[in-house]
Amino acid sequence: MSKQKTVLKGVDPSRLTTLLEAAADVSLIVNKQGKITAASFAASDLSADLHDALVGNRLVDTVIDDSREKAEDLLAAGPGSPAISRELVHRLPDGSEFPIRYGAGAVFPDGRIVLLGRDLRAIAALQQQVLDAQKALEQDYWRLRHVEARYRLLFQMAGEPLLIVDEASRRVLEANPLADRLLAAG
Repeated sequence: MSKQKTVLKGVDPSRLTTLLEAAADVSLIVNKQGKITAASFAASDLSADLHDALVGNRLVDTVIDDSREKAEDLLAAGPGSPAISRELVHRLPDGSEFPIRYGAGAVFPDGRIVLLGRDLRAIAALQQQVLDAQKALEQDYWRLRHVEARYRLLFQMAGEPLLIVDEASRRVLEANPLADRLLAAG
């Protein structure tokens, strides 16, 4: 902690504020009652999507149920406690969800908390693509297992002796029961 104090000693507070707001996609000020009193956004689409859904509301009321405890963790950041970070998913008025990773710290003398957030929509979209690809692979795997089971059943029940031979090595890879009996008989 003392190293951070040394690094930031003599910094112009207004310029530091500008830098922090530029580095964050979303900056929120939350009062001691947990109400979002101010917000700034790095992009106009973020402002359009989030401003009315956040400002004037309690932070815990703006997130999905799974994020409520994490929001409460962020609000517990007191003047003496270290900064913490949590991923929250905000529920917007249209029902859509908006994931943001926040860092929080009580930096105001009156106990207000600053939340600096990064938009996680791109990461969430990539995670969804991975899940969709995994689901498709699992479906293909099971489809292939069913096809293989039908092939095995037909191969075993065929009325003619059948051999599957590797073309390159000319080795017998598979033989159905009728072929096994003929080959065993010599």
